Amino acid sequence: MRGSVVRSIGVVSVVAGLASMAHARPAAKVPASVLATVERGPASARDGLIAYANAIKPGTGIALTDPVVSSLFARAVGLATIDGLDAAQPEFLVWVDDGTVRGAAVVGAIADDAVLSKEAAGLAIARDHGRAIVGAKPVVDQIGAWALAALRQPEQGRPSATIYVGNGLARYRAELATLRSKLTVGSVFGGGASAGMQGAMAGLASTIFDGTLALAGDTERVILTFDADPTVAGIDVALVPRAGSKLAKFVAAQGANDFALIDKLPAGAGAVVAAGAFHAGPYRNAVGVAMAALYAGGDASVMVAPTLELMQATTGEFAATTRMSAGGMQNVQLMSIASPAAAARAHARLMTAIANPISMTVIGLKATLHASAQPLVYDGLAIGSFETAIDQTTLTAVQKAAMSKTMPGGRAVTYMGLVDRLAITVSGSDGEAATRAVIDSARGHAAALVLGADLQPLVDAARARRDSAIMILDMNLMRGIAAPPGTALPVLTMMMSAGFADHRAHLRMTMPVATFRSAAGLP
Repeated sequence: MRGSVVRSIGVVSVVAGLASMAHARPAAKVPASVLATVERGPASARDGLIAYANAIKPGTGIALTDPVVSSLFARAVGLATIDGLDAAQPEFLVWVDDGTVRGAAVVGAIADDAVLSKEAAGLAIARDHGRAIVGAKPVVDQIGAWALAALRQPEQGRPSATIYVGNGLARYRAELATLRSKLTVGSVFGGGASAGMQGAMAGLASTIFDGTLALAGDTERVILTFDADPTVAGIDVALVPRAGSKLAKFVAAQGANDFALIDKLPAGAGAVVAAGAFHAGPYRNAVGVAMAALYAGGDASVMVAPTLELMQATTGEFAATTRMSAGGMQNVQLMSIASPAAAARAHARLMTAIANPISMTVIGLKATLHASAQPLVYDGLAIGSFETAIDQTTLTAVQKAAMSKTMPGGRAVTYMGLVDRLAITVSGSDGEAATRAVIDSARGHAAALVLGADLQPLVDAARARRDSAIMILDMNLMRGIAAPPGTALPVLTMMMSAGFADHRAHLRMTMPVATFRSAAGLP
């Protein structure tokens, strides 16, 4: 078992080392058959990744050293070695597939032409100004001139990979259409979900799939970047928008956030803690479409308009936390208000819409919503509430078991209201007490949530990057696992973030080395 873990770490390390990302490609038009490129980067650029791998398991960092990377590049084109190229100079692996010509080629500076010619016997080699491209003849003939002209300079000075989205969409158009049809007629879940949920999730999945394809159509290329030090590693996925696209306009609408609303969440550890700001911009209508797909069936339509109206009354800044307990799941959300009057009107419309019981279907679950006539009065505020009751008669045994942990009895109360310039939503277990705690923390009358010392550096790094939003996950707390008194659980936290400061859409996942070790079962 330990040997397989070590091998898995080695594979992950190699993929990480090859997949770190770059800045702009040269202006030369990329051939339609080029789907992706990988830049190896100088050996020194992998020092942090090697240190991280060795911190997981001593010795595993060897998978990222120059000899191993050189071997991987050589094997990608069917060679045993590629020592005729200079590994200290910019070197690229290019993947080509136009449906007829398919394969890889290596592009780099020539170190010893005689050695290169000998070890690449049987393959095609094209040369230009001290550089060469090596690969199967059809591949070299098709992209050689472009590759030798465009892939000459380092892009970011470290390992990188670029995916050319438009080329991929064109190449796999038929396959994507087939996949889309299967999402429509097939089931998304296995046997653990009811037929109603399977159908609802299939419809929702199709909506998400269509939205993802639209987003891909707005994306010129995707850039993947890995970076690490001995304590933490991060993977960054950057979407480079097409000029004038909806994605470009969305990215331009975003700004940096300091995540200050975390300081207004109530004290206590959260399985999920999120904060930041988003502005829907050109995707505002898509939000309504997604909500309509989510709340399909019954009288759900009455919820969409006032909910969108409430969202439009906010600044886009938010903070939220999710907690698990014996009483089920508890969710707390804060949204900063731009127009208190508009927010109050939207809140009143929402409560009026469910003053009488309404039925709705949420991802295949039949539910009844009914607002309470009596608000929760606390600290001079009147906070409205409504009960959600799930019809459990159509649930499978698997669904009932899951609901017993998150929403015992199939019933939950949600509290919604305005606290000064914040809109608060509290749902799930112990809702009334949690709402009082939110009001106290939001007004500075009680202790607020404090991030652990291991997480604060990750948040500080997100601020330094001028990120827009963060989400911290604690897998122990998500599973409802608490440490016995006087003990500590293994670290199982990670952070995801989104940022747009360089006019690209960055999605980043950061994992402390302690989390990787715990997940791998290492001491």
